[in-house]
Amino acid sequence: MGRDRSRSLEWGRANRPKISSKLGSPDPREGSDGDMQVRNTNVGAKLFAKLSGRWLSVNLEEDSSQAVSVKTHYFKFLMPSGETTVNIPLPTWINSGSVVGVKFFANHSTDLWHIYEWRSDAGDPAAVKHRVFYDRTQHRIEVDNMGTQIDDGKWANIIIFYR
Repeated sequence: MGRDRSRSLEWGRANRPKISSKLGSPDPREGSDGDMQVRNTNVGAKLFAKLSGRWLSVNLEEDSSQAVSVKTHYFKFLMPSGETTVNIPLPTWINSGSVVGVKFFANHSTDLWHIYEWRSDAGDPAAVKHRVFYDRTQHRIEVDNMGTQIDDGKWANIIIFYR
């Protein structure tokens, strides 16, 4: 057999993973080093490969490449004085249609920070209510009903989640 013929036979071999109709793990006596098989097991599909006389395996999962990648942008600022409602414009380089979430943190006191969300008065009309939301049409954060906890001269942070 000529040299070219032996090469074509070598490259023509089916040295690729085989899908087996068998269930469970391959028997240790089965196959040779370098063999690979895809099999169904009681925990789902697995890829098996034989190395140094032992079958190794890895679980096969659905492709998660369809997951959306989310980026973040963080900025810090001093709350303006003398207002009960503050509108904070967001950077124009972040498209308003790509914003998927916003978190607003305000410095409550020296060592404490609040993560603000809408709170109802829970039946207590004297309770302090703060409303912090993202206005997509204006591409800004609106902080409403500022009081002693969110007021002028206190630091605030915003984290924007966008695609």
